[in-house]
Amino acid sequence: NEDLDVVVPKQEALKTIVSTVTRRNVTLMNFVTDAFADFERTFERARNSGKIKQNDPYLSFPQVYNSYQNPKNLYENYFSLIMREFENTFRDNKKIISPQDYFNQFLSYIEKLTPTFPITYTAWHRSRFSSIFTSGLAIDLAGLAIDNDELKENFINSENFNFYKNSCVRHGFSIVKNSPWVIVADL
Repeated sequence: NEDLDVVVPKQEALKTIVSTVTRRNVTLMNFVTDAFADFERTFERARNSGKIKQNDPYLSFPQVYNSYQNPKNLYENYFSLIMREFENTFRDNKKIISPQDYFNQFLSYIEKLTPTFPITYTAWHRSRFSSIFTSGLAIDLAGLAIDNDELKENFINSENFNFYKNSCVRHGFSIVKNSPWVIVADL
């Protein structure tokens, strides 16, 4: 939010629709699913009227490769891995003979870990281990690697890119600069 506090969507504010292209469920914030459904219909009308090329692998029939991811589930998986690593690291440690020893070893482990790997839900959510998809506002339309500039260049050089860009603006989406196939509801 504006105070830089972590905000998690309420489950009742999420809405699931079926993508007209992939027939897969797409879950997003309720107003974003409505905007995306209109976005898909715009592409369908453009294909039917010949305004866009129909052979573009991503921008003829926009497909959802990624949408809302439940942050609580992601954090639980992340924290389980951290705990499993702790258990594996200290299982054979002869210093642990009481609950207090276990607790002391755990605190020592956490002190070493936290500069790189956040432990709390809030810190995790602000870290590189969380993603924009936990907001319910973002949609990945290509599923491409973000670190591959050639893929970005090919995507942007598509004959349908200008139509895509205009459609995003018209339907209330911004395009993520470093991964142009990811669109985010522009609040």
